[in-house]
Amino acid sequence: MKEEKSVHHYVQHRKRLKERFSKAPEAASDAELIELLLGYVIKGRDVKPQSKEILAAAVNLGGIFESDMKSVRGVGNETILFFSVLREFICRTDYQKIDKKSVDMNSSSAVSKFLRSRIGYNNKETFIILFLDIKNKLITHRIVREGFVDSVAIAARDIIEGGIQHNASGVIFAHNHPSGDPTPSESDLLLTKQICHALRYTGITLLDHIIVTSNGDYSMCAKGYIKSFYDEWAVKL
Repeated sequence: MKEEKSVHHYVQHRKRLKERFSKAPEAASDAELIELLLGYVIKGRDVKPQSKEILAAAVNLGGIFESDMKSVRGVGNETILFFSVLREFICRTDYQKIDKKSVDMNSSSAVSKFLRSRIGYNNKETFIILFLDIKNKLITHRIVREGFVDSVAIAARDIIEGGIQHNASGVIFAHNHPSGDPTPSESDLLLTKQICHALRYTGITLLDHIIVTSNGDYSMCAKGYIKSFYDEWAVKL
């Protein structure tokens, strides 16, 4: 009798939650969104405790994609796969928004959104290159490595090889800061400057170096660094 009452309570709770969400999606809490998603992969039982535990471990919704769900009781491989699929869906949706139009280097919000969804939540420093044609339309992207790139030769080689392969005229180089602070370090600025100079005879232009986190980003183009580095090279000619 107690078990039937518990099941009835769960069913009614899930029904009310869905009804509230259908009327006002923006009013749902983060934990309730996770609970609704879990309900589609964990059937027949209350998943409210798991949703709260997952959110607590992840800190925010974005962090779910990098959190260790295996430690949450009642969460198995199917749930982990479900969220992996969800993350890839979000990444591709963001990617397609920049795949169909020229990138405005004065307003690269679509690019930044894609980069955040792709690498912003990684707990390891990850580097990615976006290859663009002469009209600044996206050709493709490539994640080149995980771990700190401390050699301009490595970074420039990845850009030049990929640029030639895809006949790109411009590239956007990006990496994440797992610390959560997108402010560039001295080594980030030096690497950017060296890449600008390394590309000077290749016909490939570094359009931006963007540093991303789960909460924001830092565009070296918007801050004037890219122009400054190229101007510096031009003066020396």
